[in-house]
Amino acid sequence: YSIWGRSVLRLFKGISVKCFQPHNPLYRVSVALPTIDYRHNRWGSESGQHSGTPYGFHLTALGLLTGLIASRSFDEEEPHSVGQRNGFPKIVQCAEAPRVVLHKERQAAIRSLEVVADVAQEAQPAVVSITSMDKGFLARHTQSTGSGFIIDDAGHVITNAHVVGYRTNVFVHLSDGRSFPGRVLAVDMSSDLALIRLDVKEKIAKALPQLALAPDLKLVRPGHFVLALGSPLMLANSVTVGVVSALDRDLGHSEGLKYIQTDAIITFGNSGGPLVNLMGEVIGVNSMIAGTGVGFAIPVDQVRNFVQMALQAAARTGKSGPIGSRRDAGDPHILTESGTTPSGAPARRYLGLVMRTLTPELAFELGSRGGPQYMNVTEGVLIHSIMRNSPAHRAGLMAGDVIIAIDGLPITNAQQVYAAAENREELSLTILRQGQRIEFPNIRTEKT
Repeated sequence: YSIWGRSVLRLFKGISVKCFQPHNPLYRVSVALPTIDYRHNRWGSESGQHSGTPYGFHLTALGLLTGLIASRSFDEEEPHSVGQRNGFPKIVQCAEAPRVVLHKERQAAIRSLEVVADVAQEAQPAVVSITSMDKGFLARHTQSTGSGFIIDDAGHVITNAHVVGYRTNVFVHLSDGRSFPGRVLAVDMSSDLALIRLDVKEKIAKALPQLALAPDLKLVRPGHFVLALGSPLMLANSVTVGVVSALDRDLGHSEGLKYIQTDAIITFGNSGGPLVNLMGEVIGVNSMIAGTGVGFAIPVDQVRNFVQMALQAAARTGKSGPIGSRRDAGDPHILTESGTTPSGAPARRYLGLVMRTLTPELAFELGSRGGPQYMNVTEGVLIHSIMRNSPAHRAGLMAGDVIIAIDGLPITNAQQVYAAAENREELSLTILRQGQRIEFPNIRTEKT
């Protein structure tokens, strides 16, 4: 610190104290202050060389007082003097602060966390974003839809059914900037899965990055770290990390499907992206969210079954995509020409909804996240998402609606909606939207 021109201290030009550790407030400073012959502007001895002057005694006393004040300490640490030169004040050095030293065990633990970044780096090239190709009045326009990932060297891509809807063609964008057209090979409404084949030459397809499906879920436990990859909100190559919150989560699906619950952040645009373990294997397909930190993925066992069924259906048709019985031949469909599934089972009817049973707990959580319309709802079925061009989409239903009745009869779970859609050609729904009760009469179901 330098003392300059305040009250009587302006006489002491050049008196200074230096500390080599100014960031440490706990130190003690001792300094010897010489007297000054103000009239001759030179330093005197500590006893006062010009004691006869009117300033000598007072300046000596002031010097002693200043030295006493400067010697006050908040710490018992003694300073180390580095010398005094030419009668100037001493420069003192404070003790060094201790350095933080990490133990080898902690260093190893920190390095082990790099596996998350390594897995993300290896998996990202095989993760794609998908945009649709919709036909406008005069020209074709695109619309961002979701994510997916390449699973083999034939250029097959897995995504959600609600990502592609009933579109025939899509564009698939890789993380390296390349884009390829894709043909929607098959769509399974019940499991919300779709299979796309890239329209590329065999040589290019074999060189594409791909992700391996985990053998099964037997080794997956709650608490295991997972990565959710995709393109949320059109932000390509995004990675979020979390843990498996629960397995075999029942969301009231008519087919008894179970889901993987995770707290890895999943949002709009993540749909269809992979949920990856620390081995870099896909254990699920990100499908839906119930709120921040509550996401659901379709288990890899269901994904593998769907892929096998879709490829069998494609092989039987002998074309790039299977043929639907009630649609144009080019429409994506998992049905064979006879109107049955590849296993021979009769086709089912559907509405095109992805739903969750609305429990009081879920209603409270949705209400606390900015949806006050859910606070007073005690039971019903929440529409999570709707497949484009499906019966529900054409009828005007929207994500966020709550179905409270079918044909005038109250419902309490999603199973009732699935059962009604499968067994009836036409039904009427009563829904709540923004607190308003709305009727949707005579919605026709379709076969899948």
